[in-house]
Amino acid sequence: AVVSTQSTGTIGTGLCDSLATFIRILATQDVNHDFIAPLLASRLIPLDKQPGIRPIGIGETLRRIAGKCLAMVLKSDVTAATAPLQTCGGIEGGVESSVHAVREMYQDPTTEC
Repeated sequence: AVVSTQSTGTIGTGLCDSLATFIRILATQDVNHDFIAPLLASRLIPLDKQPGIRPIGIGETLRRIAGKCLAMVLKSDVTAATAPLQTCGGIEGGVESSVHAVREMYQDPTTEC
């Protein structure tokens, strides 16, 4: 594990195990909203769009780690359940293929708008 190094030893391994248990609970059990409310918070950063401002939300680090872990574990299940209708569900280059397909249809003179 990334956090388990020679200097952290079993402490790092324990942290990984605790994090995995926590993520498993979040993913498989009904968790009280009051308990997870701090995880759902986001820090808003204003992005100057000239004219106007666009708020960008940056989620809590623990929530982002949990999301990445779940995405890694569930990637093949999501792809199997959604492909080929959802090209962004874990398919490499899925978004690009969708963009190219739409562009091709749009540029085709036989396509009615």
